Amino acid sequence: MDSLIKKLLEELTRRANRISIIEDADGFLARPDTMRALQEQAQVTVKSVSPLELRVLFETAYRGQDGDKVWLLVKDIDSVLPDIATECYLCSFSVRDLLASYHQTGIGAANMTYQMLAHLYDNRTISQLNSYQTDSAMQAAERMYGEDGDAIQILKENLMSEVVNWSHTQNAIATISEYVIRAAKQGEYEGLEAELAFFNNTFQKYLMQNYAVLKTTSSPRVVHKILPHIAQTYGMNDKVALVVVDGMAYWQYLILKSYMASMDVEVQESASIAWLPSITQLSRQAIFRGGTPLRDYRQNPTNEKKLWFEFWKARSFTESRIQYLDNVKTEINGLATRLAYVDMTVDEWMHSAHSMKNLYQESCEWAEGFVPFLKKLLEHDFLIVLTADHGSVPSHPWRSLTQNEKSWLFDSNSRGKRHLIYQHQDAMRNFVESNTEVKNDWLVKDDYVVWKTNRCFDREYSITHGGSHMLEMVVPLVKISKR
Repeated sequence: MDSLIKKLLEELTRRANRISIIEDADGFLARPDTMRALQEQAQVTVKSVSPLELRVLFETAYRGQDGDKVWLLVKDIDSVLPDIATECYLCSFSVRDLLASYHQTGIGAANMTYQMLAHLYDNRTISQLNSYQTDSAMQAAERMYGEDGDAIQILKENLMSEVVNWSHTQNAIATISEYVIRAAKQGEYEGLEAELAFFNNTFQKYLMQNYAVLKTTSSPRVVHKILPHIAQTYGMNDKVALVVVDGMAYWQYLILKSYMASMDVEVQESASIAWLPSITQLSRQAIFRGGTPLRDYRQNPTNEKKLWFEFWKARSFTESRIQYLDNVKTEINGLATRLAYVDMTVDEWMHSAHSMKNLYQESCEWAEGFVPFLKKLLEHDFLIVLTADHGSVPSHPWRSLTQNEKSWLFDSNSRGKRHLIYQHQDAMRNFVESNTEVKNDWLVKDDYVVWKTNRCFDREYSITHGGSHMLEMVVPLVKISKR
């Protein structure tokens, strides 16, 4: 039990009272990270309650019962009725109460996370700090522990305590993505890479054992089944918009989801797996073809639009009921019941990002600007199927290929920072056997070699895709509709 928890227990509980009713002036006790720390370290249950909820809980759940401590948070402690007050411990709490040695006007109580307060409490001094010293201490706590209240060491420990089952793919990637966001937000992603590598290793085993079978299932477990799933699920008069965000990893979808909070919508979340190698030419082609992609396909909007129209015309849709948008400013066809839109922004920013913190910040900017387009689709009565062709992974350099090694590759999009596609099996085998020190880091199958780990065929660090890493392979598949 850390010193902050001990202090909170000392101030906000009494031995004779199981229930404490607390006026939480700053909202600090109601924070999820604070609640989690109190539950995990001290088995204290914390709930924010209205006067009516206080009465119901007091009468039905807690009164006269033994068990762990319960803290009920109220807006105004003076409103607690006498019969309840006599059986509970009533008190008020403010973050500033614990930080008396700091200059009070410099304490940003509204944005205080649990780990920030724990750090500041542990580093309080006997002498009084001035406003400059307090500001410096606050900024240091912010840098170290971030707005989500998780220091990198805490993140590492918490991540390794998670139980991840890749058979439940969406739950697994959503859990991991939350940690990616918190680390990236603080500029601490690299500090989490060893733990992420552990879970990626479990994903690689799952992928090797199941990928071939997943591709044959009727459900959209792999991206080439998304269009057949839409065709089987929705009638000709149902308005469905397929929105493909090129390069959107699952953690970036979670950022978008946070910006969608103001929308009155129902969201059904699942996940799909990219086509291997996880490059646009193959994986996005697989989405729009609704089947196995072709090696000699040329990726461009014209060919993509052609695939979209061909798929739906083969299912008796007339051209007037099919639309492929080139950009968000294009007018929506009022007759269309099958609409597709591809957003390239995330992919472009991903390839140019110099760090995960940079990509996190740009993803927030993109998400905020993308929400109005989703609202526009909903206003036109479309159900939105949101997905991506692949995600991305921060990749560390191995080495560049020699000219001789490049000469054996397939001609079109055969070489990337995380994938190689070969013309001849012998050449591929020779390459793999000539690099035995890293061949266990590669997935070698059919005519391709891709990185399973977070490395790349380059001499510089980059955020990219093409391999089989969990962050580039597992993409969101989300249905968004009016509530």
